[in-house]
This record gives sequence, structure tokens and C-alpha cells, in this order.
Amino acid sequence: MRHALRPHTTIVIAEKNFKFPFDIGHLLVRPYTHLGDGIDAEDAEAAREGLKKAIRELTEKKETDSPVYTFLPTLCEPTAGEAKEAPSIAAASATIAADQTVSLLTDMFHQARGASNWPGAKMALEQLKTKLPRDSHILRQLALATYKGELPDPKSALEEARNILSELHPRTTNDSETLGVWGAIHKRLWELDSKPEDLEESIRSYGKGFYLKDDHYNGINYSYMLNVRASVSTAKPDAIADFVWAERVRRRVIELCEEQLAAGIKNDEGKVDHEQLFWLRATLIEALTGTGQTDRAASLKNEAIKEAPENWMARSLQRQLEKLAKLLANPPH
Repeated sequence: MRHALRPHTTIVIAEKNFKFPFDIGHLLVRPYTHLGDGIDAEDAEAAREGLKKAIRELTEKKETDSPVYTFLPTLCEPTAGEAKEAPSIAAASATIAADQTVSLLTDMFHQARGASNWPGAKMALEQLKTKLPRDSHILRQLALATYKGELPDPKSALEEARNILSELHPRTTNDSETLGVWGAIHKRLWELDSKPEDLEESIRSYGKGFYLKDDHYNGINYSYMLNVRASVSTAKPDAIADFVWAERVRRRVIELCEEQLAAGIKNDEGKVDHEQLFWLRATLIEALTGTGQTDRAASLKNEAIKEAPENWMARSLQRQLEKLAKLLANPPH
């Protein structure tokens, strides 16, 4: 409130061992020393002298020390008669503080994910969810970080991720990204327990996401899960049908990836989106491998791994290619 109402002469003090919340880490906080249950007289006197000096300097220089007035330099300080406008200024301060918090939490999430610190990524995302409870992207990332963290165990983590994503109504949604994460959860549940209902739900979700928007991510996983179903099917005609259809889907995925790569992968600022570029290349590599174009796939793989923005991404690609190779080695006859 003080920072919202006064552009300058705000002094913040705290005991020197105080742990500052990250969202006020940019402020000047003047420390004092607290020894045990009391404050030494000499330390108290030194602190008083420091405050006197600070008060004199701040009142003379009138330098802005408010983050509100720093970020809104054209904002005018209210006069006494304008006190009734204080709530609106305070609201502006709260909005700015909230924006800063979201930005810092987002940075924390990306740093944790980049280090494969999934519990840390989850923690940051849980805090982001409290700030932006209706943000579908945050919910999807939270579900992903939860099951990748595998805490307290892989099965429990997957069930928790499933509950998180249920807020987005994945069984009825037409959002391809939500369908992709929902498919991934059930893909991993199938790998743990081999329950047919998880296999079918994964195929249904990935297939819907692919056909709705020609989505390459859902498409490549849809084709993989079709191969999985073919490998466990007791009806040979069904197994052959799944195997053939998986290859047809991959051919379409190759077309989609090449079209997008030719157009360029840019973020909102017009710069190369390295994360999306990696996953697009990874999808193309898997699709080429699945259609027998192994030489080209190997060439692209080396380039993709070299330019992967985060190490876990390259490991994820390698594991998926290994699993695909096993499926393709035993086609139905």
C-alpha cells in the first residue's frame, strides 16, 4: 500500500537473517542485527543512526523507490484530496506484484524442468495454479511434471496427474494439447499395469487429437499405440489392420512436420522457438523410423540431440525410438 501511494521515501527494514520472499528480492531492504532474545544497544544505536541518514537522504533526493512508480513512470502521486483514489492505485500495485510473481514462478518452473528437477517444477506450477487457476496450459504442465516426478511412486504420480487433468474434461474436450497429455498418462498406465482400458483410452485420446486438427504430436503417439495394440492382439486381422494404419498415420505426420519446418517455428516474439523446434524434429525422426527411412532419421537425430534445449528431451526421444524399434522388429504376419 505504501509503495502504491508514495513514489519515494519508503524505508524497508528487516533483521539481517530474515529470508526475503523472492517477489520482493529487488527492493532495497536495510538490515539490523538481532542477537538471541534481545538487540544489543550498540546495534540499536547503529540502526537508529542509519535510519536518520536514510531519512535525510531520501527526503532530499526524492528518488523513486516504489516498484509501482518504477513500472508506471507516468503515474501521478495523489494529493491529500485525492485519497479516495488510493484503492485504485493499490489495485494497480497488486496487479503489478501479481504479474511479477507469475513471471518469477514461470522462470523457476523452466529452470527446474531444464535440470530434470520435476518435483521443483511441480512446486512452481502449483504456485502458478493458485495465481492463474483457470489457465489450461499450467494444468497440463502440472500434470506432466507430476507423472514425470514419479513421487511417491510412478503409479501414484500417474493417478494424481490424471486427477489434475480431469479439471479440463479430457474425455469430452476438443483441445488437442489436453488430449495429448491425457493420452500420455494412459500410455504410461498401460506400460505399468497392462490394463486394456488404459490402452484403449490412450489410443482414443491420441486418435481424436490427431484427427481434430491434424496434430503431429498426437499423430505420432497414436501410430505408436496402434503398434502396441497390434503387438498384443490375439486376432491377427485386427493386428495387421492396426500395423498398416499406424504406417499410414506416420506418412501424414511426416507431411505435417515438413510443412511446419519449412514455414519456420517462431514464438510470440518472432524468434526461433527452440523447444517446439526440437519436438517437431523428434516427431519427424520417429515417423521416418517407423516408415523405414532410417538413414534420414539417423541424420536428423544427431542434429536434434545436439540442439536440444534441455537434456531430458534428448533422453525422452532416445527411449521412445528404442521402444518403437522393438515393436517394429516383430510385425504381425
